[in-house]
Amino acid sequence: MTPTTLSKYTVPVLKKDQPDDTYKFQPLPAPTGEYPYHLALQKIIPEVGTERTVFHMLGDTGSIGNPAFQHLVAREMAKQYEVGEKDQPQFLFHLGDVVYTFGEANRYYTQFFEPYQKYPGPIFAIAGNHDSDVNPNAIPYKSLDAFKAVFCDTERRAVSFGGEAERTSMIQPNIYWTLKAPLANIIGLHSNVPKFGVITPNQRNWFKEELKTAASERPEKALILALHHAPYSADINHGASVPMIEFLEGVFGSS
Repeated sequence: MTPTTLSKYTVPVLKKDQPDDTYKFQPLPAPTGEYPYHLALQKIIPEVGTERTVFHMLGDTGSIGNPAFQHLVAREMAKQYEVGEKDQPQFLFHLGDVVYTFGEANRYYTQFFEPYQKYPGPIFAIAGNHDSDVNPNAIPYKSLDAFKAVFCDTERRAVSFGGEAERTSMIQPNIYWTLKAPLANIIGLHSNVPKFGVITPNQRNWFKEELKTAASERPEKALILALHHAPYSADINHGASVPMIEFLEGVFGSS
């Protein structure tokens, strides 16, 4: 690899002269759980191991054009549950855009419940911009109504728009939250609808406290940060997010 080729991939792609779409920001729904919005993995998987953590992580799976690809990926992930106990996954953490193009309830069966009905493990998630966006031409609903019903319920139960799927709702305590696994803390942030993301002041303050808590548990526990809008990216379509870079560097510098 030549130095010229190398340098091409060592800096983020920044798209210039992008229109300001912060007007697309959507208010967050009320939390369903108590502050500081933690969910212990043992509450969902009581028998979870404490010596090794194996899990799936993926995002942007929503598809209104050809959901067949989701079925293929979900099927292959499910097969990995058939390996030996040591390498068997424990759960799936979805990084957002569970559905396209808007976060309507009627999108969830074909884009989530049906493809993952054979996936053996629990599924956690943060919301992407499409999950959070509201279709102005639909029967009025609030941002994240459907996502909250699927992932941020107060108890595990059948979802009314889940069709015949056996998968029940998840009990994440908030739209932004922390999964407390035996060997890692997975902090899930919510970056809303605008193209390059928006983090609310309340969430920023919460995140700073979560970093302090996670730091007190290291090095015994790893720290993983899940954020839908990529701070650094080589993607020429979306590009890197300067607002998310500034947000993270600002918090890291003040924590």
